[in-house]
Amino acid sequence: MNVRTLVLLLITLFVSVVAGAHPRRCPSPAEYCAVVQQQPKPDYHSLAQKITARSENDYERVRAIYKWICDSIDLDLQGRIYDAATCLERRVGMPEAYCRLYLELARCAGIHNVRIIDGKAKDIDGEIDERGFHYWLCVTLDNGRNILLDPVRGSGFIFHNQFVHNHYVWSWFDVDPEFMIFSHLPENPEDQFLERPLTEAEFRRLPYAPMELVIYNFDIHAHLELALAGELHLPKFFHSSADLIAPNLELRTIPHFESLSVGRSYSFVVRMDSVEKYDLALVDNGRYYSKLGEWRDEGGGVYSIDHVVSDASKLYLSFSERGSKSWTTLLEYGVAEPTDEDWARLAEQRPLRHPKVRDTKNLKASTWASMGLDNHALGSIIRENSILELPVVFKGCKDHLKIRDIPMNYRLNVGEEYHFSISSKSGYSWTIALVSSDGRVDYPCGKIIAADDGIIDIDVVPSYPCELYLCYSESDDGDFRQGIKYVVN
Repeated sequence: MNVRTLVLLLITLFVSVVAGAHPRRCPSPAEYCAVVQQQPKPDYHSLAQKITARSENDYERVRAIYKWICDSIDLDLQGRIYDAATCLERRVGMPEAYCRLYLELARCAGIHNVRIIDGKAKDIDGEIDERGFHYWLCVTLDNGRNILLDPVRGSGFIFHNQFVHNHYVWSWFDVDPEFMIFSHLPENPEDQFLERPLTEAEFRRLPYAPMELVIYNFDIHAHLELALAGELHLPKFFHSSADLIAPNLELRTIPHFESLSVGRSYSFVVRMDSVEKYDLALVDNGRYYSKLGEWRDEGGGVYSIDHVVSDASKLYLSFSERGSKSWTTLLEYGVAEPTDEDWARLAEQRPLRHPKVRDTKNLKASTWASMGLDNHALGSIIRENSILELPVVFKGCKDHLKIRDIPMNYRLNVGEEYHFSISSKSGYSWTIALVSSDGRVDYPCGKIIAADDGIIDIDVVPSYPCELYLCYSESDDGDFRQGIKYVVN
């Protein structure tokens, strides 16, 4: 490197340090050439031919070069490399260097209508770097189609002051202009490629729109309209999770709220290409509700579910590889502090998920429903009586009776009277058995046969600590089977 080149490079570095990370406009061709003209010219042509060897048309060549740059170049966190040659040699560069390298490779691959666009850009927090400019590209094919791409953002992101490559790079290739405007404002309004270009003031008011809107195939036009109206509200997306599952998942419908409400129902519709590889679940209050096998299969890989939020904690949509016990979060919703109205709505919508009900022991909804207590009745009984543990129902018993009125608390008290009223299956007799700790069995009520209407009424006052069983028999030999169990203390 001669003295002239060294001086020019030092001047470029000095300007960068004084003004910020990349505070200048894309220099003119003359300025650019002045810095690099005496450097050995890389063999762009051989590299371009190698990258595009399997490409059959211009679109595939544009795509192949983008993919190679995303995979091969790191972002220059020191803010020193702006030219294509050094970027290629060191595999690191500023956004301008990414774009200039793309320009060189594209031309050598026969793609000549490539332009570097400069302008303002927002980061993941929606903040604009006021110190300088960002750079991206527009490729115009022979058919007049414009392809917007940002190989810098496609290549990766900064995490804890380290540059991390994306697993899934296609988010920033062939970007919809209506999505690009959420984060990229060109200096030239015509480069927005919108029917009505946005003003800088409108751009600044737009909220941050996560790349997951593109990855998961959301309606970008509708989201832009909502954003311009100040009505776009989205959950928190986890970018690293999207990298892992993006090729296999499409989020067709999700709630468009940052915060949900207890007791309200929200629709989720997804399309999964690899249901044999991944499972999906909604996580509410730390519980994995509604795994994919419980969703409605709409056909064509589409699954849907209506989920009622049951707790004031966060709600997550998570995925897991089949056979793995580890779940990864895709998106997160906050849940507003519940009001009395919210809890009442939850009791109506999902009575067994009410916080006063869901942790009750022996809460086997299908068993109690078969004996005549549906979810609403069961939930009401548990809430109103502050029941922590239901009686134990033995297998087979549920098929022989309908409950009219029985003690619903598993734990009973010595000396208190308890009433059992059931509707019995024809031909069955019933009794109460008290089993003491030493194995002694008492039948304080004897054998009771159902009346003509099938009704059995039994009153019992346990006089000592024991296990109490409601027993049944389908024969006259007195061979009773255990039906429902209680503990008397």
